[in-house]
Amino acid sequence: MAEVRRIGEQIAMVVGKRPGTCTVTATIDKAKETCTVTVTPSILPTGWSYNELNTPPIPGSIMVTDGKFSLTGCGHAMTLWWERVRDQGVFVSKAVTGDAEISLV
Repeated sequence: MAEVRRIGEQIAMVVGKRPGTCTVTATIDKAKETCTVTVTPSILPTGWSYNELNTPPIPGSIMVTDGKFSLTGCGHAMTLWWERVRDQGVFVSKAVTGDAEISLV
């Protein structure tokens, strides 16, 4: 249902992989915490695909409202605590035939 991605020496995040519920347990030294994680299905309209470039350590996300897509993701040459030095990001795509128009706002 989910995986834990390490994104720093002492930092990790839970990333949803497929719909469902699972339990995640974190242990640091003698401290132990457990939580339940529920992953819900994608909200992409039919025919659209979501992809990440270069497997970013901090995954991106997408929200669709009134036919407008809002994407978040990592940027270029991230070199802070997660020490990545390559392009990272997210995109959505859909196959089309004939003419198509794309507008950026």
